Amino acid sequence: MPNEMTATEAVKRLEGLENKFNPTKEIYVSDKEWSAIMVAASLLRRIVAGEYKRVMHCGECKYSKFSKSQTQRYTCGYTYSPCRGRCMLADFGCLYGERKDDGHA
Repeated sequence: MPNEMTATEAVKRLEGLENKFNPTKEIYVSDKEWSAIMVAASLLRRIVAGEYKRVMHCGECKYSKFSKSQTQRYTCGYTYSPCRGRCMLADFGCLYGERKDDGHA
């Protein structure tokens, strides 16, 4: 899509808002909104730098199985995961999981 931008471009745009809006007060941005913008820029900068890793949710992980003892939970079966043998919600995420192979190409 032509309107998509990279995380690096988004950071530059967010950080550029300070020069564009603050000195001239063309558009009023509250302190709370400004703080949120700067937090977003900081997080995007860290993503670009590789400080964050993608997590795998239990519901999508090939090592998880539906729990026999609790409903709406998964049991982790990955040997090297600190979650091994524990019951987790489907949206819990960890760095050790791998996506299930659903047979889709």
